[in-house]
Amino acid sequence: MAIVINGDGSISGISAGGLPTGSVTADTLATNSVDSAELVSGAVDNSHLATGIDATKLADGTITNSELQYINSLSSNAQTQISAAGGQYALLYTTYDSSTTGTMALTGAGFTPKAVQIMIGQPLTSEISWGYAASTGTAYSMNNRYNEGDNTWTIQPQLAFAIEGVSTYTYLAVSSFDSDGITFTKSKGSSPTGTMRLCVFLFA
Repeated sequence: MAIVINGDGSISGISAGGLPTGSVTADTLATNSVDSAELVSGAVDNSHLATGIDATKLADGTITNSELQYINSLSSNAQTQISAAGGQYALLYTTYDSSTTGTMALTGAGFTPKAVQIMIGQPLTSEISWGYAASTGTAYSMNNRYNEGDNTWTIQPQLAFAIEGVSTYTYLAVSSFDSDGITFTKSKGSSPTGTMRLCVFLFA
């Protein structure tokens, strides 16, 4: 049957089940008839659209109804939520001169970290420190006191605190968590010397 646009603006020749072969059929798309004014204006209101359209009719047809339904519980942009969920980590290495102070940027993480774990050491002087800091600002480290003549360990409120001798040490704090890594603030007590080796774990 031919589709006819009548002089009064009405359209005839369309009936349920009468759409061309290959199109989505009326029973999967429409719940009742679409009037001619809606067809002419292009503004078909939602009352004519049904639920339950098979997902395999979308895109290349490979997505399933169950897979499509997974987005039902999303509260906002999916990528934003995935990125915020974390799970990323990076392991970076660097060295620095313990006699220097100021900031030191370490890049290459590929994301903005929320926490850092660090080990610093100097094999020649047996200095070693393990530390942790989070984006909340909390930081602690465990440090050997061998170079102070005490065969014990201590905890300091610093990300890293390496003791070279009595009242002689180098220590690190988090200056900022950056888009591709972390920036440290280097400080010292007295006049430490030597090259500190850093092993830095960053977590999103």
